[in-house]
Parts: sequence; C-alpha cells; structure tokens
Amino acid sequence: LDALVRGPGATTVVVVPTTSLAIDQEEQLRTALRRQKAPDAEQSFAWYGGRSDHEVWNFLSRIRNGEQRVVFASPESLFGALGDVLADSAAAGQIGQFVVDEAHMVASWGTDFRPDFQALGGFRRRLKDGAEEIGVPFRTVLLSATITQADIATLSDLFADSGQMVVAGAP
Repeated sequence: LDALVRGPGATTVVVVPTTSLAIDQEEQLRTALRRQKAPDAEQSFAWYGGRSDHEVWNFLSRIRNGEQRVVFASPESLFGALGDVLADSAAAGQIGQFVVDEAHMVASWGTDFRPDFQALGGFRRRLKDGAEEIGVPFRTVLLSATITQADIATLSDLFADSGQMVVAGAP
C-alpha cells in the first residue's frame, strides 16, 4: 500500500478479483492517506457498479485530469468506459503502474470462469504502449502469495516483455 501512496506521481491501476476486495483496499488506502492528512483521502478509489452518474463522471474526470492516485478495479471493468479513459490517460503520461493483485487467479480463473483475467495482458500492453510512446516509464507488478510454477509460466506468456520477467518470493 505504501508504494501506491508514494508512487511515481501518476495513477496506479490495481486489478483485484472481487468488488469486496476493491472496497477493502480503498478503505486501507484512505486510512493511510488520512494519517498523512492528504487532501484526496476521502475520494473514491474503487470502481464498481451501482454508482450514480455524477459519481461515475467525477471518477472518470479525476483520471482524465491526472488527479486520481489509484484505481482499484476488477478485470471486467477495464473493458468498457473505464478502460478507454485509462488508455487515453496512459497516452497522456498519466498512468504510472499496472498492478495485478492475486495474480495467480489470471491462470486459475482466467480460462473458463472469468476470461477477462486472461485479457489483462493485452489491456496492460495497451496502457504500456500508450505511456512509452511519449517516453513515460511504465511499471507492471504482479502480486501473489500462492503462486505456482504453472502460474508463473502463464503470467510470463501474458505479461513478460521480450521474455523478461523478474520473479521474487519468500520461502
């Protein structure tokens, strides 16, 4: 969470498997920002359905204006209006990193149950290409506490650039 709060100065997109996890991570971020007395501590960070048109418009406007520090979203939500705004923002140099939390689910849930997990590699490439086209550094982080060698192989196929991927873990 600290890396998100002190990130590279651009929006961080965090893909999470469930809405409840997005809301929980939003509250953890708000708590950290409140401790820092950050002016954006009370804004929304989690993207999910059921919001008013006004709330959706404000959220997307903050992304477009480079005022949205973090976006917590499910894979499915990236393939609509949110994804288009994020891609435009990446091309404007406003997306700094793409994080997949519980990355092992890309392989385990992404084949039949929730195929948008497998599509994350292409979406991430869209953001990265937009940022790099104007010379903005772009970082990808895949997080998992329960990853297998098979998961690593799938993630490498979907996310590794030129076959390069650094895997770090603890025993």
